[in-house]
Amino acid sequence: MTWVAGLIATGEVKCDGCEKIMRHPDRYAYIAEEGQPPLRLCEKCSDARGYMRRRKDEKGKESASFL
Repeated sequence: MTWVAGLIATGEVKCDGCEKIMRHPDRYAYIAEEGQPPLRLCEKCSDARGYMRRRKDEKGKESASFL
């Protein structure tokens, strides 16, 4: 089972994909899969791996959110 949470960096968090250092207020995904260590992925890496969804609101403004 995979568990995905969208979080905001409060200190320094290192992306497990591209090794970018994320600082407040950068958003990142925390992905936990059974039997594997958790991943912390920046928005760019999360989007590349399919953990982000793009949606439009009623006014047509597009936003990205984690799954």
